[in-house]
Amino acid sequence: MGRVSRAAFALFQICVAQIALAAECPTPGPVRLMLHEPDVLAGRLTHLGKAPETPAGRVAALRELFEAAACPQLALQGEGDRRSLECLVRGASDDVIVVGANQFYDSLGSVALLPSLVEALAAAPRKHTFRFVAFSAHESVGDRVNRVQKPKGAMRLIDALSASERSRVRAMIHIGPMGYGALSSHPGQAEDGLACAFQQAARAARLEIAAESSLSSDCLKGGSSPQGAGNAFFQCRPGTDWTGGKEWEPFRRVGIPVFGIHSSAATGFSGNIDPALYVKSYRALAIFLALADDALAAAPASPGTNEAPESAAATSTR
Repeated sequence: MGRVSRAAFALFQICVAQIALAAECPTPGPVRLMLHEPDVLAGRLTHLGKAPETPAGRVAALRELFEAAACPQLALQGEGDRRSLECLVRGASDDVIVVGANQFYDSLGSVALLPSLVEALAAAPRKHTFRFVAFSAHESVGDRVNRVQKPKGAMRLIDALSASERSRVRAMIHIGPMGYGALSSHPGQAEDGLACAFQQAARAARLEIAAESSLSSDCLKGGSSPQGAGNAFFQCRPGTDWTGGKEWEPFRRVGIPVFGIHSSAATGFSGNIDPALYVKSYRALAIFLALADDALAAAPASPGTNEAPESAAATSTR
């Protein structure tokens, strides 16, 4: 596979200000971003789609995209062929926002946007340190009847953090399938500021906002089909019996606020992506991350925010 040329990625700079507001949301200040033209996004998605459909092939293609995006610090996590790829972008503080998508599970469109989001935020200094993570493919565990999918990449990241480091993770932003319809969110425990940032970003990108989905409703129950938009589901089991999950679940179980964004009509197949909706979704995500950076910096972490819920306190993610 040929290397991706940085010269192919033309950028233009815009300033987003005075976004239409919900009544309870504060007026955001201007945010500065570097946004790609549509053909650049399409080229990156095509590049990733041509990679071998193996963990190693996907990681190699993603590495080329992150390198083309001038990622300042790129690292692999894990061993063997199930490794996550992370781009670390340091901000003014050590407080962290994790932005993640799954290399296989959420469709190519989601993970292909991560390098472009790195570049979008590089237009101005940011208050938080951002960890952009392309999480490794899920690992199947259990017998044929009781098989579940474990988000090993997210579990590995959480296990590697000390208690002090966990306390500095302000939020985990999960990017589900993109470019299939209106944007929907599953806000979890996240601060109100993130919900406002989501509304403002979607409106600025001129995207319709679909009904909010609940993390607790996105479950696989009794062998039925996945419930919830965007195939964003996990095994719903009582506290200490939890064995499966999406990338946000290990974060939520240690008390880190989570906020997920996905297309409300996602089918999970990148070939069905609507190009115009995909570009709008990318712009909405970039604006959302810039606004979230400001919102989380303005709102100090609540006492106990990063404490594990009682039902999960005795559960290991290993």
